[in-house]
Amino acid sequence: MAEVSQDLTSLRVGFIGGGNMASAIGAGLIRRGVLKADNVWVSGRTTRTLGFWSDLGAHATLKNGEVVENTDVIFLAMKPQMLDDALAGIAKTITKCPPSKLYVSVLVGVTLEVLQTKLERIVQQPRVIRSMPNTPMMVGEGITVYCSKGTTANDEILVNALFSHVGISESIPETLMNAVGGLSGSGPAYAYLITEALSDGAVRMGVPRPMATKFAAQVLVGAGKMILETGRHPGQLKDEVCSPAGTTIRGIHALEQGGIRGSLMNAIEAAVTRSDELSSVPNHALRYENANFINLSRKFSSKSTVGCIGFIGGGNIARAIGNGILKSKLVEPPSIYVAEPYEPMQKPWLDLGTKVTNENGKVVENCDIIFLSVKTTALNAAATGIKNTLSVPVRDKLFISVLAGIPLSVLKKVILPVVPEARIIRSTLNMPLLIGEGCAVFSGDSSVTEEDIASVKTIMSGLGMCNFIPELQLNAASGLVGCGPAYMYIMIEALADGAVKMGVPRDLAIKFAAQTMYGSAKMVLETGKHPGELKDQVCSPGGTSIRGLHAMEKSGVRAALMDAIEEAVKRSEEITNK
Repeated sequence: MAEVSQDLTSLRVGFIGGGNMASAIGAGLIRRGVLKADNVWVSGRTTRTLGFWSDLGAHATLKNGEVVENTDVIFLAMKPQMLDDALAGIAKTITKCPPSKLYVSVLVGVTLEVLQTKLERIVQQPRVIRSMPNTPMMVGEGITVYCSKGTTANDEILVNALFSHVGISESIPETLMNAVGGLSGSGPAYAYLITEALSDGAVRMGVPRPMATKFAAQVLVGAGKMILETGRHPGQLKDEVCSPAGTTIRGIHALEQGGIRGSLMNAIEAAVTRSDELSSVPNHALRYENANFINLSRKFSSKSTVGCIGFIGGGNIARAIGNGILKSKLVEPPSIYVAEPYEPMQKPWLDLGTKVTNENGKVVENCDIIFLSVKTTALNAAATGIKNTLSVPVRDKLFISVLAGIPLSVLKKVILPVVPEARIIRSTLNMPLLIGEGCAVFSGDSSVTEEDIASVKTIMSGLGMCNFIPELQLNAASGLVGCGPAYMYIMIEALADGAVKMGVPRDLAIKFAAQTMYGSAKMVLETGKHPGELKDQVCSPGGTSIRGLHAMEKSGVRAALMDAIEEAVKRSEEITNK
């Protein structure tokens, strides 16, 4: 979310229509201290709707005219088909007609020309901004695009400041509004369906429902934020997660067989088509030519007792963990030891100031906690490397394996002869650890102490979500946690492709797709609501989002995602049983 310094606490803001979108905007701004509740006026058709606003401390009324009279900025937040009735309600209940108010519409498919014409019949000199926000504004991670007519530069600065406090905000030409809305406006509904389907897939493989939903949402959060913070293409990030013949590429294959890319592109097109039907603005192919153009990280203690941390293997997942540890300032760079034989892979660690060696034994001698982060096929060689390079006998160390599919029984058989009394934890982690939004699951046997668990949680505290689960559930969880980011990168790329197909520039399309996934998943985690419930709140009868969802359901998106989880778990079990 952008940093915004403008003080808006004295601004008087009104909402005509107090439903889901108004709640997302108004409640988001009030809860973040951007607006004072006493400066917010809301009109609605029922006392049930208005009760929510009264509880927030806002002024609630059945008279639209009172909202216009008492505020400086008025959001038109009713359903599009209710616009005429709402404006008639203003005309009937207004007692004085203040000139030149700023009206901000959030109505899907209603053009600036229509808004201006209708408003001029009842109020003097209306300044009109048309916007397309989305509901993750409720948790500060929304997307809003807007365009204007008859407004001043200060009007746009003001509206941009309001929306930037609850997410990202962009001014675009009106010709792109429907196309972007098909992604950012309807996208949360798609994200909730995806979250629910991933959760279903994990439950199918044995993961408990609450854990599955939490992991699925965190995967979306982490993947979306990886794109936003690194600026890298989703395809590049996806490739880094897919090791040859691994679990993730098996799941990706299932997604591609299920036609996931085409399904998501179809969803964007279906939503835009419905939006066009509402506003009669065609010619997407000409739009680009005519256009001018977030943390859930857990807090950690600065007085942590974690000593030196070692890595045997310095590849992608090790760098994600190491970078996250250094970013959280848990330890200083010289307290991290890395055993990595290949010079090109040593350089990133040397640049960080860590201690790099060719000798596995040196890492084990100097560190109390050692991550085994070599390739799965290199486990025995790594253990031999420890044995052959130890200068003194060592014992009683904590090893954390990130090797996909290798069970504790095998890890103990390989490590204990080399390091007696070693305690071993098996884990599955994912790459968004790099930006503090990862998801990690761990398992250990009875030799693992409470202090060991506390140490792992301390290390992970600045890296994202951390859970200890029974080993029997680890392969199933890894099909979601470990492979999930790659699935998200494909889906974010597909959503962006769908928006580009409808005329949105590529850079905006990727940015909006990633933010939509990130913000929607954060809604699941922070509200605690079921993804299906949040999805229903986005889908108005006969609207754009439900049209897009129908396209996804018709293409079998849920089954494709569940199949991806199953295939990844099967591959993990194949590795485990070798």
